[in-house]
Amino acid sequence: MSTINRIEIANFLNLNGEGESEAWDPRYRVVTFNFHGQSTALNMTNGVGKTSNVEAWLALLTRDPQLISRTREKMAPERDGYYSHIRIEFVVPERGTAAQDDFFVQQGSPVAGKETWVFGMYGYRSAGSINFYYYRGSLEQVPVADTTGGAVTLLPNKEFRAVLKAAERNRHNPVREDWIAELSLHVSPISMRRQAEYQKRGGGDKSAELFALKSRKGENYDVTFFYEVIAPELLSGLMDREGEEGEHEFEDTILNAVMDVIRTRHNTLRKKIELEKVEEVLGVLDENAQKAAEAEQAQKQYEQQRTRMAQDVALLRNLIQEQPLPGIPESPTGKDFIDRLKASIIIEPGDRDYRVLDVGIASLTGESVGALNQRARRVQSEGRKIPQVIVIPCDSSSGERSGSKPSSYTPAAARELVESSSKWANGLTRQMALELLDDLETWFLGQAAHRNRYRTERNELEYDIEQLGRDLKTQQERSNTVAHELDGLRDQQTRMKDDEAAYRDVQASGEFTEDEWSDPGRTAEQVVVEYQEADQARMEFLAEKASIDARKPQWDDFIRRFPESADPEIVHQQHEEAKQSAVQRLDEVSRQKDQAEDEGRTLHEKALEGESAVSRYRSLVEQFARLDTGLGIYARVFGDESPIRLDNKVVQEKVHTEADINATCEKIVVFESMMDDLTRFCSETGASSPTDWLSACEEERAKLQARKPVVAREKSELTRQRQDLEEEQVAASPSARQALDYLEAENVHFTPLHRSIEAMSLDDDRRREVLSCFSAVLFAPVAATDEAALAAAACLAQYDLQIPVFMAAGLESFARDGDLKADKDQEFYYGLIAGVTTRAVACLLDPGLVEREKERLDSLIGNLVQEAGEIERRLKETAEGAPLIVLARKAQLAVEASAESELTQQREHLKILEDRLPILKQRASDESLNAIRAAQEFDRLGGQRKRDEVTQNLEEQERLLDDLRRAVEKNRIHRETLVQNVTGARRRLEEAYPADLMVLLEQAKQFSIQGGVEFLKSAPRREQELEEELRRANARKEYRLSLVRAAAYLTAMQRAREGEDINGLIAKKKGELKQVKTEVERVSEKRNELISRRKPLDDAMKAVDQVAQLAQQHFQPASRVALDLSGRNIDREQLESNEIFQQAEVLRVAVERRDDLAEVVREAEALQDLLSQMEIERDLQELRSLKNQSDSHRNAFLESVQQASKHEGLSDVERERLQTVLYLSGTQLVIAMARDIREIYERERSLYEQAAEAESVSRSLVTKRIGYFIESAQDNLDLFKRVARAKHGDEPAHFQVSADMISREESEALIENIIATLDEEEAARKKRQKRGMENSESDDQYRGRLRDLIRQNTYRRIFRSPSVKYVSPHIRNDERPRPLTQSLSSGQRTAMTLQWIIRLAEFAISRELQGSISRVSARRRARERAQSILFIDGLFSDLSDEQLIREAMSGIRNTRGRFQLIGLIHNTKYTNDFDVFPVLLLGKVFTGRNGSGGWVRVDEQNEVTSTSLADTVQVAEIRKETRPAVIDG
Repeated sequence: MSTINRIEIANFLNLNGEGESEAWDPRYRVVTFNFHGQSTALNMTNGVGKTSNVEAWLALLTRDPQLISRTREKMAPERDGYYSHIRIEFVVPERGTAAQDDFFVQQGSPVAGKETWVFGMYGYRSAGSINFYYYRGSLEQVPVADTTGGAVTLLPNKEFRAVLKAAERNRHNPVREDWIAELSLHVSPISMRRQAEYQKRGGGDKSAELFALKSRKGENYDVTFFYEVIAPELLSGLMDREGEEGEHEFEDTILNAVMDVIRTRHNTLRKKIELEKVEEVLGVLDENAQKAAEAEQAQKQYEQQRTRMAQDVALLRNLIQEQPLPGIPESPTGKDFIDRLKASIIIEPGDRDYRVLDVGIASLTGESVGALNQRARRVQSEGRKIPQVIVIPCDSSSGERSGSKPSSYTPAAARELVESSSKWANGLTRQMALELLDDLETWFLGQAAHRNRYRTERNELEYDIEQLGRDLKTQQERSNTVAHELDGLRDQQTRMKDDEAAYRDVQASGEFTEDEWSDPGRTAEQVVVEYQEADQARMEFLAEKASIDARKPQWDDFIRRFPESADPEIVHQQHEEAKQSAVQRLDEVSRQKDQAEDEGRTLHEKALEGESAVSRYRSLVEQFARLDTGLGIYARVFGDESPIRLDNKVVQEKVHTEADINATCEKIVVFESMMDDLTRFCSETGASSPTDWLSACEEERAKLQARKPVVAREKSELTRQRQDLEEEQVAASPSARQALDYLEAENVHFTPLHRSIEAMSLDDDRRREVLSCFSAVLFAPVAATDEAALAAAACLAQYDLQIPVFMAAGLESFARDGDLKADKDQEFYYGLIAGVTTRAVACLLDPGLVEREKERLDSLIGNLVQEAGEIERRLKETAEGAPLIVLARKAQLAVEASAESELTQQREHLKILEDRLPILKQRASDESLNAIRAAQEFDRLGGQRKRDEVTQNLEEQERLLDDLRRAVEKNRIHRETLVQNVTGARRRLEEAYPADLMVLLEQAKQFSIQGGVEFLKSAPRREQELEEELRRANARKEYRLSLVRAAAYLTAMQRAREGEDINGLIAKKKGELKQVKTEVERVSEKRNELISRRKPLDDAMKAVDQVAQLAQQHFQPASRVALDLSGRNIDREQLESNEIFQQAEVLRVAVERRDDLAEVVREAEALQDLLSQMEIERDLQELRSLKNQSDSHRNAFLESVQQASKHEGLSDVERERLQTVLYLSGTQLVIAMARDIREIYERERSLYEQAAEAESVSRSLVTKRIGYFIESAQDNLDLFKRVARAKHGDEPAHFQVSADMISREESEALIENIIATLDEEEAARKKRQKRGMENSESDDQYRGRLRDLIRQNTYRRIFRSPSVKYVSPHIRNDERPRPLTQSLSSGQRTAMTLQWIIRLAEFAISRELQGSISRVSARRRARERAQSILFIDGLFSDLSDEQLIREAMSGIRNTRGRFQLIGLIHNTKYTNDFDVFPVLLLGKVFTGRNGSGGWVRVDEQNEVTSTSLADTVQVAEIRKETRPAVIDG
């Protein structure tokens, strides 16, 4: 074997991605990997394309279509103009001494070789553009690039192909078989194919790692490993020797062999034209019938859903509208303001009050909803958005409000927003709007509004609680007052002297009159009021003064600007008069300007009309002038001939003549061909009349066709008899076999008559007599019981089979004791029935005759097979498509068409046409046609008279246009003057009464009217007066406390005079206080009792509300489809039987009883649970979906029927019947037609089922052949055990594999089972396809599934009790065999994986040598010399620890001398072991000057940056240096 010396990649792998539209910039321009024929580690960073490289190399070495496709995607697009190249150079090592034979021993040294060979592929990414070649020589002999001068330039494609063509022993695009044969001189095709399969399964990304296996439940890992890894190799190896092309795995061979059998039978059936036509029509009608059934089903489902929805809508309408549930608000019936306002409130479940929506408030204020909500936020009264509410139904059909959730406000907040509004809607006033809110509240307080009696009771309860609260507060305040008075009386006892002193002080102050200090209590209140009034008057004055001061600057400005006038109104009138004068002037000049502009527009329009007329006349003059040339040509060619429709005439004359010439030429060709056919027929057959010859063939063919089914039937019958003889001593006749099959199918218990007789143990003579007597019914059924006899007789009668049924007892009695007579010379026996000693009877009597019977049947079958082959050959030769038959038909047509005379006539006619054609071509030339069109156009325009008229009109219009242009210019100058006048008048208007002056006068006027001038005059005096009043009021207020004490003193004195002493008053107050406290306790107890009733009422109210809210929530979407569901008759009885309806009635009754609030809550919750189970939205969605599906299926059905009505395979009547199907009602017609066609199809198919009998012979051969393959797999297992157990040198690591195998008989039964399974799968798939059913499986997926079925039914039955053990001191530190396990470190699994890859490769080599070299010693020597090449993509990619890498290295170190390993690595921490990989190649990022990512060349000393090759791959080489050996002496 050779080794890989170098690999060269050029113009490969786009930096910009693989898209077709991406700019081409190759990552690999020209890169050479120099392996020197040695094992090599290729360490390259991620993204460089390691996997793409391996796939390309294996694509080249295997020509695998999938890998070629993947590689093509990385190649240059054709627009690049340069091929992509992948090339491998093999070196053939020199052989000599033992040391030279181990060419891997010299580490780092190139392998010495006597010759090199290059295998390559080149092309573009487009499909079909890949070319393969090989030649003897080196890469340099056929270069792909020019590297002179340091630059790398790809060779032009043409130059490359020329150099390749001149290469020694080159071969371009050999067929795949030749390619593999040539490669096999250098590498092992089997090994390469295995690596390609491994790579396709994901070898580069470890998805195909050997340890990534999943064991079955209870199965050890080593057993799984054997079945999943080793077993396929054992059997696929067998296929390498015995399998056909493309059969790499055992399951491939099984699949191909079995599928050949199946396809043969199916192909036979498909050749029958009549059956194909019926099958095609059946497929069309089946599809229509399927679509009809689907359309009916879809419509049925839709109608069912509509019915269910109609029931739900009716139920909800009953709950909402017809018999409203408690808590469902009434719907406003009017259209006035209050009704619209009612519709804008909502109720939050469990809330006693209502809320007003923002839209309702906005309908009162007249502002937008957004503005209202924004105003509410400004006053901290922002509304709430409540998700679940009870709404007031807007109309009789729905309570639904569209759009997003609106904001809502409490009644108090709504009133505040209305009161604070400054605008109103539709003529409302603030008072009217507030009254509407009052009416709304009054309406809601009535139970009819919300229909929740517990809300009414709860509100009434709350009113009573609040009223009692107010009463309680009043009594508590009274209690506090009495207590306070009591405290006052007590204090009074101690304050009498202080109060008297205060009274005297007030008298002496001089601030009070006698009346005032005589009533000090009233005076104390009066002094406070006086002070407040004085202070208020002063503050009001200061506020007014501040307001006047703020407006005084405008008044001062007015006085400054108009000192002579103090009246702003007079100044305003003066400026207003000046303004009116300026307005009048502006109006006048504006009117003049408008008038001039109108005049200008009129002149401009007239000028445009003039220009249009001139342009029109000038265009006509030019049109006439352009026709002059054509008119001259017309006069020369056509003279006085009329141009009307002349162009069509001359073209048609030319076209018709040319068509006539073409038709004549075609006829000549046809007749010449006919004459050739007739001549050739006479020459090949020697017959003179093709008609007579064809008649003879048809007669022969009819005889053959009649004989063919007879031969097939006879062969089938004989084959069945032959098969029966394998199990029985006698074979049943066809009718008897048919009867037995029917009885077995019906599970009827019986015994064939000959077996029953055999079981009686008669003596030989009696047995001969009985069997001969019954020789005609040897297989008749014998029943042991009456029931079995009846069942057998009924079954045979059902299938019209005239075969007797015997009773076991009667038969045995007759056989033993019945009267039998015999004519032994004639071997004739008779008694109850008569019979002779037939061959079948003889076989039963003498088993030795069975073999001779088999031989006789085999001979007969062979004769029939030979006859069938001869019939098939002659049928092919006489078939309509046979070459000689086709030729005869053509010759017959030639005779019937009088081809010879017709050929002469057509040649003469052609001569006449060709002479006339030049004249017609001249008349129909482009020049002549243009001349005709010119003459036609001249006539259309009016001729010469019209031309003179147009010329005159043009001159007149040009003169008028000049006059208009002068008038337009004069008007333009006048308008410019008037524009200036308007501008001046507008400026004078603005100066007459400026806006700022107008504002100033208005402000001064308002200042004067509002009393500002008068206020300024009296302000100082008034301010002094108010200050004095405030000072005196404050002085009097200082005596307030003294006045209160004085009042107390006088009161005490008065009481003393009236006889009420202080002690008596205190006792009286104590009694009054006790009475008040008693009343407080009574009111408090009553209020607490009412408060305790809150929660039950709240619970009942909320429960009723929640039911109402949920019912409304369901009814809102349901009401949307209410009209769509109209017309559905809802059964009232069915409605009333609904659980929700009944529970609603229970709730109504519970509410009416009023006595048990807990019961109301329970019943409401029960109804709520039932309502919650309704999924209206989902049901609506389902309804819409079913409607769409129904429409889709209906349209698909009708469209399919219309398409089917055009099918050529249908009869006219069937097409007409299909064309009448325009609606869904036609489904049954289509289904019935499909059923009729299917019956026809079944009848036709039954005629060809006998052909399947021929399959049994080939099936038997396949079973025996594959059974032999499995039996021979034992040799492979023994070989694998030796390879796995072998040790290499001093390395003790090895594997121990063992397994048992099934016997050959078991293997044949296994294969027979697989054939039956695949036959069922194929039949099912074909059946699905014939019926037009969708098949989600692609062909590849289907084939893969079949392979899986085979794998599941073979490996674990072929190999039994497998065991896999390993011995590895590197992993377990001893040499004990251990079962293979997944419980290894990452590095250990990697090392183990590499060892298995190598062992499998060694096994492949040994197996190949064993199959090709017979002598053991020769195989051993060849194995010792054989080397294999292994590509390992992703080597050590999962290892970062150096120790683990070294551990993995130890597993492959002993492969040197037997394998060339090429490992691709992307591990930055990798340290090479040159004992394993003598050559190390490095590739890293090479960055260009612009900083873009690419590649950097790395060698042992430094980093070299290249600017010319930025973004491309560069490879550096590191090899272990070899020192020369020292020789003594």
